[in-house]
Amino acid sequence: MSNTDTNLLEVYKLYVTSTEKVTTWRQNANTFFVSLNTIILGLQQLFSSDKNISNILIIIVPIAGVFLSVIWLFLIISFKKLNSAKYQVIHEIESQMESTLGVKPYAKERQILNANSSKFPYFSLTSIERQVPVIFAFLHLFTLTYYTYKIVTNLSIF
Repeated sequence: MSNTDTNLLEVYKLYVTSTEKVTTWRQNANTFFVSLNTIILGLQQLFSSDKNISNILIIIVPIAGVFLSVIWLFLIISFKKLNSAKYQVIHEIESQMESTLGVKPYAKERQILNANSSKFPYFSLTSIERQVPVIFAFLHLFTLTYYTYKIVTNLSIF
């Protein structure tokens, strides 16, 4: 193996490790946001059952949940873009080192996934992952609408 191939192999290893780290960060972020959204939904229920809690607080909590869900969605998209760029570099290194490696592992993986998609379609993690903050945002919007309606209908104007 030439010195150039050795250097490319080291860069390749570095990029593979780097994509694994981004995936770990992404999983940790998802765990954080699922927990936070669940806490917000729980607080919403707790606040709505307490007559001493201000109506403003009952309205602010789901609004905060919607904003957190939107931020979470943007974060997922950013992680996707970052990993896509990293995989593009990995594919370029694989192309340069094909004779040394003997195979392009990530390109081969994609080929296998696409070949088996006729039996059961392959859905990328990001396409599924993006749905979770959207679902939480709808839950927060639903609770916001419900409690706003409840507050408005309980106002005694006459």
